[in-house]
Amino acid sequence: MRTGAKTHQVNLDPPGTRTLWADRAGDWLVALAEYPPGEGLGWHSHEFASFHLTLAGTSDEDYWKLNRGKLAGTAQYYGQGVEHRTRFGPEGALVLHAIRPGGEVVRVDPLAEPDPKPMLRIMREVLKGDESSLASIESWCLEMESSIAGKTTPETAWPDWLLRVRQRLFDDPAEGLTVRDIARDENLNPSHLARSFRQRLGVTVGEYLRIRRLQIAADTLLTTDKPIASIAIEAGFCDQSHFGREFAARYGSTPAAVRKELKSGLKYLILS
Repeated sequence: MRTGAKTHQVNLDPPGTRTLWADRAGDWLVALAEYPPGEGLGWHSHEFASFHLTLAGTSDEDYWKLNRGKLAGTAQYYGQGVEHRTRFGPEGALVLHAIRPGGEVVRVDPLAEPDPKPMLRIMREVLKGDESSLASIESWCLEMESSIAGKTTPETAWPDWLLRVRQRLFDDPAEGLTVRDIARDENLNPSHLARSFRQRLGVTVGEYLRIRRLQIAADTLLTTDKPIASIAIEAGFCDQSHFGREFAARYGSTPAAVRKELKSGLKYLILS
């Protein structure tokens, strides 16, 4: 761990939260926080825009018109002043935060999800802790910011049916629905549903389901010792090889490498 890495503390409620690591990287404040089981925060907002990556544990969140559970491997962006409330699961949660005080206010699509690869690379640099780490962290923060900057669909552009569809797919990506099934349930033309979904979320229905399955698989990978082959099958992938390719495309490294690097490094930080 780099000398002086814990000198910049950040207020991370609720009471009982433990800051495991915090430091400045250029204009960014980066912190790793451990949240207590079952605790939560009522409706609140943040003074500055921020990115978050859940590394272990779970949380349940109300945000805008949606309810969503956050698993390990889930990245999230909160704009300045955006109200939300959070309750942490029975094992608490371990979350990496990247905050840019005084950064430009960007109105971002409320359903936009940042690319998790820069956040994971930031976490790797935290674990390395050498003299080049802060410069690398700053670079990855800037890349992470650019990944979200173009997703600026106004909130009013989201019809209620699309919110229902997104919530349904988020809650149960293994339901096995087709676009035609969903369109029938919403009394919509399948082509209109498919086109509107892709225009708003930037991915097709099938791609979104794959992302959710990868998020669930990442949570299992980081929080259990299950064999990777079993995780692949449970997440709906045909075999470990297929799962490995999709996981690396999403997270920038193989499942085995992510598990080895992050689980061992996080254990050291938590126990230190």
